Amino acid sequence: MRFILYILLFIILPFTAALSGEIIVDPEGEVRTLTEAIKIANAGDRIIVQPGRYREGAITIDRPVKIIGIDYPEFDGENQYEVMRITADSVTIRGLRITNVGVSFIEDRAGIRVERSHHCVIKDNKFENNFFGIYISQSSDCRLTGNELQAFGTREANTGNGIHLWYSRDVVIENNTVRGHRDGIYLEFVRNTYVRHNLGEDNLRYGLHYMFSDSCYYQDNVFRHNGAGVAVMYTRHVVMTNNIFEYNWGPAAYGLLLKDISRSRVENNIFYRNTVGIFSDGSNWIDITKNDF
Repeated sequence: MRFILYILLFIILPFTAALSGEIIVDPEGEVRTLTEAIKIANAGDRIIVQPGRYREGAITIDRPVKIIGIDYPEFDGENQYEVMRITADSVTIRGLRITNVGVSFIEDRAGIRVERSHHCVIKDNKFENNFFGIYISQSSDCRLTGNELQAFGTREANTGNGIHLWYSRDVVIENNTVRGHRDGIYLEFVRNTYVRHNLGEDNLRYGLHYMFSDSCYYQDNVFRHNGAGVAVMYTRHVVMTNNIFEYNWGPAAYGLLLKDISRSRVENNIFYRNTVGIFSDGSNWIDITKNDF
């Protein structure tokens, strides 16, 4: 009986390890690039990236893996590449530093792009000097949390958005800091998405911008020193509670702009030192209650 158990362990243990293996990426090791690690990875593997600067051009993540950085290894787009594109479900990216995604007026290059993917997690990463930071397209059930995004845009025309969602649903965006982009967070044709505990500061246009995005919630955020705080446009059933809109000041600056929206709620927010607290145009069935101007 004991001999049979040993035989079973000899067969099962390697199989289990293969199911949840670990690959180390190290500039001085056997696997020196993330691209190489993805090629040899199995579904469910963890890829541990050691510190260093990686210049690999555009990296495609086409299988469900967890990519974990140690001490924020840098992936440099060299001002010409999109750094990572996720095309698989259930991908996690955590603890990376993603830099220098170049401006393109033909394609919206991003630090991390998620395309037709579900259940992705993008957590605790640092994005610096990128055209777009995180770009989510036709995806669902993703979590973007604890990321820091810093751009240095001077004009809206050559600056992308920090976090950009298009035709997506059931996304949670929380505890992120976005500075220096065109819009800090932008949602277009998005459904059932939560935006909470974020800081949008010093963005050129809006801290947060909704277009045609119904049944969404944003709460407990701070929008400070943006061209305007938040714009909600052509949208229904949006709940806006417990946010702070402050120092959105200038010739066309609002704390909150409501344009052609309906059946929404603005409650328990603080509006401090904005040129205009709330500006509403073509909107109806809005409850605006218990706010402090």
